[in-house]
Amino acid sequence: MSTKIVNGEIVALTAADVAERAADEVAWELVKAEREEANTRKIWPTVADFYAEFTPTEKYLIQSSTIPAIVVARGDLAMWRGDVWSDNADVIAGLDAMVTAGVLTAERKAEILAK
Repeated sequence: MSTKIVNGEIVALTAADVAERAADEVAWELVKAEREEANTRKIWPTVADFYAEFTPTEKYLIQSSTIPAIVVARGDLAMWRGDVWSDNADVIAGLDAMVTAGVLTAERKAEILAK
């Protein structure tokens, strides 16, 4: 039986106490998972910082591309607000489109995403 101290006395935990502790443990696990995820994610504070990862040639190929997936990625970046995360599905899809189109190699994509 689990106990707690109330007003200097040892008393048994109620069902509500047990539920609260379980909720706290779940919350703590979520916080730890978020911290671990943040440690593996590369974050660019702005789109400009993300775009600075590309070489002048890559930037030219991105800007001049008529391939729909790259046009969409370019448009998404133009309207992006806030920081850019390396594990964002749109970022990954855009980089994958650039690899498929030959704008980037798979190795270069990995280099851009590496923390």
